[in-house]
Amino acid sequence: MVKKFLIAVLMLCIMALGVSADYSATNNDASTIDVTGTATITGIITLTNYDANNSIIINGIGTIEFEGESDMHDAPVTYTYNGSITQVFTIPANDSIEVTFKFVVPKDIGGEQTGYLNFTSTNLSDKSVPVNLYVSQLRIDDLDVKVGGKYDKNIQDEEDGYEIDVEAEPEDTVIFYIKLENLYSDDDDDGDVEIENVEVIIIIDDIDDGDELEEEADDFDIKPDDSESITIEFTVPKKAESDSYTVYIDIEAEDENGNDISISKEFSLVVEREKHKVIVDKAYLTQNILECHRQTDLIVDILNMGERYEDDVKVTVTNTALGINLQRIEIELDEDPGDDDSERTLNFEIDIDDDVAAGVYILDVKTFYDDTISDLERVNLIVEDCEIAQVEEEEEEEDYVEIIIETPQIPDITIGDTPAEPVTVTAQAVEITESFRDSSLFIVLLVVLNLAILMGIIWIIVRFLFK
Repeated sequence: MVKKFLIAVLMLCIMALGVSADYSATNNDASTIDVTGTATITGIITLTNYDANNSIIINGIGTIEFEGESDMHDAPVTYTYNGSITQVFTIPANDSIEVTFKFVVPKDIGGEQTGYLNFTSTNLSDKSVPVNLYVSQLRIDDLDVKVGGKYDKNIQDEEDGYEIDVEAEPEDTVIFYIKLENLYSDDDDDGDVEIENVEVIIIIDDIDDGDELEEEADDFDIKPDDSESITIEFTVPKKAESDSYTVYIDIEAEDENGNDISISKEFSLVVEREKHKVIVDKAYLTQNILECHRQTDLIVDILNMGERYEDDVKVTVTNTALGINLQRIEIELDEDPGDDDSERTLNFEIDIDDDVAAGVYILDVKTFYDDTISDLERVNLIVEDCEIAQVEEEEEEEDYVEIIIETPQIPDITIGDTPAEPVTVTAQAVEITESFRDSSLFIVLLVVLNLAILMGIIWIIVRFLFK
């Protein structure tokens, strides 16, 4: 009898050990939630009762606590069960229930954050459920796109894959206007937190003959409770095909607390080419200023930017004042912008008459498809007067200086019968330039010449006296 009693007690103990009163609390979404600023977070907690015989009453704590942050960064939590807001839940024996939680991210936290939802029971251990966040205090406050002359505004909150609501054409200008805001408070008890080294890069993928276009703004910083605006501009390539192109907007930064910040957006830009469009891609003169030689060549590059094959393209070059009326006809251009046959280079010889007045003349270069004008480009031609440079050789000219010296009359000369007459002396002067006359050598030569003349006069007088 005693033996049977002991066996029964042992079996009860084994059964008691096999039934453990416990529960678990699990976050249905274990992934990290990306958050900007003070966003609202919602999720579902699964509470499971492992007691096969008894229900368990659980109490949810009404605050979520963030690890490593002070109490000021904790946030109130509300729980909803069976359509009612409550903090007390009853879990049936050997069953599970789902409880919805909701809270607003505390102000001024950033980077990787783990908050804990706590649950308690009267006679069981407490449970903590982690909620993983990545918090960025940098926000795109406004994002507008201008395509050609039209806008698609306030698209900052659009989901990835959003199609920009304005179609582009080749050669259109696409401008992105982005306003970024630092959501850190400038009166935060932990100190002002500046967001530094903000980098903004925009890429339009595969739009340039299979290559991407990429533009980047200069780095900048944003003070707390402040914002900065940037503009990034693209030009749609001439050879861009009609298609939808992915636009990537990547923003990288860090705050003063050492938290890395990353924001990414992904939109679509649609490019639509016209049915017919033949453009003057380039037009230039090999010599745009003409003087004496009045001949030049006009080089014209044309390109088919339309969707249709063109077999009757015409190009004209005209100027009424110069009497210029040139053309090329029946040009064929392929519709594929990646094909070399979609473009052509033409050469026009320009001859200007010699009697054309100097001035600036405009050459009109036009393209036509099926006799319909498609494009016009103007080129300036400058005509100047022809001035022939004449090189004049300086010829040496001899200057003759006639010096007349009248001798004084000598009275009562009785020697011979021939009276004294004025003596005329003619001397040939050496050609001397103006600068030579100012030299000391000229003065010496002049003195010597005067002495020679004086000696000649004396010699004549003596000869008359002793004749």
